[in-house]
Amino acid sequence: MFEQYGWDVPKTVSDLLELLPKIKAEGIAPFAWGGKVASYWDFPVIGWWAQYEGVEGIETYKRMESPDVYAQEGRLVALRTFEALIRDPDNSVTGAEGMDHIQSQMAFLQGKAAMIPNGAWIENEMKNSLPDGFRMKMMQLPVVEGAKSPKVNNTMAGDIAIIPAKAQNVDLAKKFLKFTATDEMLKIFTETTGSVRPFRYDAASVEGLSEFTQSVVDIWQNSDNIYLYSDNPVYFSKFYDWPMAGAPYMMIFYEDETAESAFAGNAEYARQYWDEAKAELGLN
Repeated sequence: MFEQYGWDVPKTVSDLLELLPKIKAEGIAPFAWGGKVASYWDFPVIGWWAQYEGVEGIETYKRMESPDVYAQEGRLVALRTFEALIRDPDNSVTGAEGMDHIQSQMAFLQGKAAMIPNGAWIENEMKNSLPDGFRMKMMQLPVVEGAKSPKVNNTMAGDIAIIPAKAQNVDLAKKFLKFTATDEMLKIFTETTGSVRPFRYDAASVEGLSEFTQSVVDIWQNSDNIYLYSDNPVYFSKFYDWPMAGAPYMMIFYEDETAESAFAGNAEYARQYWDEAKAELGLN
């Protein structure tokens, strides 16, 4: 579509906002997304937050030394950016609020929308539904004004492999996990799945990657990669990233909240219940 209609891939959020009416003028929705999986908006929103605060700001957040981390200005900037994109219903594919991830991805593949907040797995997940000749790429996240780290890649927390303490073959299990983390196996993983793993390896040297996977690898290897996960018990047992009521995207979409009220509510909730949460966890 971008080639067909002569749209420039937006490099900044301002570019993105200017692009939206051009897309709609062609009878196409700018975004496909699913209200049943609204947390997919975490991928760009957390990225904008990280851009604004910078890598060091995110590391400060992850240390969770006080509830003040929930008042980082980058969080407000990111929610305002989301609000600016979503407040016009015409910016979303029809019925987005009722869709799940497969339905929203199908709408994207069917050409009903020009962009979709998603992850590196979309091509592999939808491989049986890709129309002949369909082409897509991962976009480097457009940069918010005032960004300290313009090129940020937001990699979500992944799965965890666990070896039971009483397993019969603990040593062999350890060897197997190490084997899966060798350069050769990491490259096979990328070749097979179209995704990268959080290790230092030359994913770009993998041959036969699709155009989409190559764009994913290019971003991953040329960005500040952040993993928004804290080992602070208050974070993973109580608050996570939006402690008041979870990610506020649908509340903002339905105009039950504004970016400002959602930001303020989360910051205040964290301050109000911080000591109580620590006490419940036995951290006082």
